Amino acid sequence: YKTTLRALEKSIEHWKRLATGNAGEHESIFGSSCALCSLFVDCYTDKGDNCSGCPVSKRTGLSMCNDTPWSAVRNAFDPTHEFSMFTKEFQDAAKVQLKFLRSLRPRKVRAKAKKK
Repeated sequence: YKTTLRALEKSIEHWKRLATGNAGEHESIFGSSCALCSLFVDCYTDKGDNCSGCPVSKRTGLSMCNDTPWSAVRNAFDPTHEFSMFTKEFQDAAKVQLKFLRSLRPRKVRAKAKKK
């Protein structure tokens, strides 16, 4: 539980940076930059399963962030354009993804985060 929560918080911080145009040099929208994917997706782990146990997958019942705001982020992202993460369209989509990830926090953690 604590490992998953830690990965969720790292993912939230990652999407905060993407949503504000403050992404690090090697950060991207893809799973290689996602702490949850690093923990749960089989190509990043040695588990051999796909997203099993991930809070995103638990919410949607699907794998690979299907049926989440991530698809709008992907549509707004152009890997051939180095500044595509700085467009309003991209950052607006990233904000929706951020909000979605925040909604995955356990109720007690969400309440604590609102007080900050």
